Amino acid sequence: MKALSCQKKPSSIRWNPFLIKIAIHLRMKTTSQGYKYIQNFIKLPSERTLYDYTHAVQSKEGIQDAAVADLVHKSSSYKEEHLKYFNLEFDEMHIRQDIVINKKTGEIIGYANLRQVEKDLADIEAEISKTDSAHPVAKTVLVYLAQGVTNPLLSAVGIYPSRDLSAGQLFSRTWDIVYTLESCGLKVLCLICDGASINKKFFSMHPAIDPLSVKSQFTYATKNLAAAEDRPLFFMVDPPHLLKTIRNCLANSYSHKKSRKMWKNGEDLSWVTIEKLYAASPHKFASHNLTRAHIKLTPFSCMKVILATQTMSNSVSRDLREKRDHPTLTNCDTTELIKFIKIVNDGFDCLNGSGDIQGKRNKYNNLLLPYTDVNDERFKWLQEEYLGFFQDWKKSIEQRKGKFSADAREKMCVSHQAYESMHITSYGFIGAVTFMLREAHAPSVDAKRFNQDKLEQYFGNMRMSGGGSRNPNSQEFRNRANLVRIADNAARPITTGNTTVEQEEWIPDQTPLQKFFRTRKQ
Repeated sequence: MKALSCQKKPSSIRWNPFLIKIAIHLRMKTTSQGYKYIQNFIKLPSERTLYDYTHAVQSKEGIQDAAVADLVHKSSSYKEEHLKYFNLEFDEMHIRQDIVINKKTGEIIGYANLRQVEKDLADIEAEISKTDSAHPVAKTVLVYLAQGVTNPLLSAVGIYPSRDLSAGQLFSRTWDIVYTLESCGLKVLCLICDGASINKKFFSMHPAIDPLSVKSQFTYATKNLAAAEDRPLFFMVDPPHLLKTIRNCLANSYSHKKSRKMWKNGEDLSWVTIEKLYAASPHKFASHNLTRAHIKLTPFSCMKVILATQTMSNSVSRDLREKRDHPTLTNCDTTELIKFIKIVNDGFDCLNGSGDIQGKRNKYNNLLLPYTDVNDERFKWLQEEYLGFFQDWKKSIEQRKGKFSADAREKMCVSHQAYESMHITSYGFIGAVTFMLREAHAPSVDAKRFNQDKLEQYFGNMRMSGGGSRNPNSQEFRNRANLVRIADNAARPITTGNTTVEQEEWIPDQTPLQKFFRTRKQ
């Protein structure tokens, strides 16, 4: 720093590329005045210097060619086959509905990204309905994020402003991304998304294959038509989203919305039992972690993953077993509820892993360990015990005596959306991991690479950029996406979000950055 302060001309300073990335991340997280305030204490590049790096590549919608090129360059040094595989995560984020004009190119930014065929169909529908066929303003952004299965690479490779996204639009955009990655030598293993109905419809649009020979009624894999060799493409629903869906089914059983009356083998599975367990242990030294936020769910708390994981946990099932004779729980059915919570907890551990490279969390829970053997007992457990539990549950409801309507019987189990998601996720996960171990010869595979945590953290960076926790408009999102790409691993995820931030080793990347060179006026 002393050497930097001795420089008479700031333009003569040559900044380390990683320091440039840190400065870009700091500028992205704060306002211009905030960055200048930090410069009073820390010697940082000027905003004009950062401009030359952040504008070397213009932001755009659609396939992010610069991000794909970065992945190709970084993966070119990999020799092992398994290091070439990536999972493709996709989801939508709400944005402000603004229309702006790019001052440099004159491009109007903010409309939904539609292909010519989609525009023609929209015009035909508008003509039939006698409505205005104006180009729709985007209200969400569809983002595709490629994450290495056994390598540390990560990048947003597709950004599409959208409005009322259809399964057909999702199909065409997804396969555009897959074909682009495969043509560059980046092999796509698995598509991961949340359990929205449009995503399930997207899965069902593909011709199903059955690499596990399980004869599933749901599509969990298809042929990767973009691959040079004969290779499957697997589908998965994000395990944390699946866990929240299952917890919400239980929460609405005889409580909250009261939309379900879950029943299994002669016992009711009721959220009221969880409420009474919380009431039976009011002191702060209870063996479970339940609080009022876990019990009285709101639209906001329903989205918190940590509340779902702590509710559907071994500590809660163990406490229910120990307190089943407590006066508060005298009239409550607990046997099947204990089994239900235990099976959901263990299934989540198998599908989500821990991502703990130091192995601190894995000492007492082998379900969190990385997968190293195609004959791992957890694969068999997921198929026979985890899915078998819910399949037997369905059968017991069908065989229940009494005059119940089809709708009433459907409400006795978890929702059909959750039932479908757990089958797609379990089979897709088993197929993808065994493929990596058997065909790609990976030494180990961590289940943490098969969820949407990195994409959720990416969205967190988008919302927190510019010093405010608000949704950006379409142009701001594109610009911020460019900044996150350049900052690379210097753009650390926020630790207060809705995901678990892995304690990864932070290795400074000092690869020279692309720079915009200004031409001097004559």
